[in-house]
Amino acid sequence: MIHRLTLLLLLSLGSTLSLSACTISPPPPRKRGQGDQGEQEDEEEGQEKVPQPSEEELRELLRLSQAIVTARVEERIEREGVVRYRLRVQKVVAGKSTPTHPFRALDELTTSDFLFSERTSQREVGPLVELASYLFFLAPKQEAGEWFHLADASAFPIPAAREVRQRLEALAAEQPARKPADPDERR
Repeated sequence: MIHRLTLLLLLSLGSTLSLSACTISPPPPRKRGQGDQGEQEDEEEGQEKVPQPSEEELRELLRLSQAIVTARVEERIEREGVVRYRLRVQKVVAGKSTPTHPFRALDELTTSDFLFSERTSQREVGPLVELASYLFFLAPKQEAGEWFHLADASAFPIPAAREVRQRLEALAAEQPARKPADPDERR
């Protein structure tokens, strides 16, 4: 009995000593100013990489898109194998509202997950996270108020796509404003 207790005591003492030898020591304290740079590098490493379309590609997206907006995904709706997203427009980057497809800041839009792009064989946008914001390149569907994608919005999360949005805003400002079709001109 005494041998068992001694053995148990030695085993527990040995495991305590080996555990204390394996403890991880905290990193050395950083000097003042050094922490800011390290934190900035960590943020840059954690930030998603966003594709940087060429100026020509951006001009083409501006030409084709009826609406380029930053919007927050309010809800992902899946019914009968069809995925739709309910979006809340945060900022209109470029585009023109129409009676069948109106949009402005704070409006709610509905998009499918359909991607129409000749540059890729992909036919659906990547998964969009609820309550996250993205840069959307949209074209009207035949149904009033419904939109489809001309570029994969999942590749343009906000704030990582801020530079792309700023480039688009600059290009849109350079372009002459599109005039709405005048019914008298058709005669």
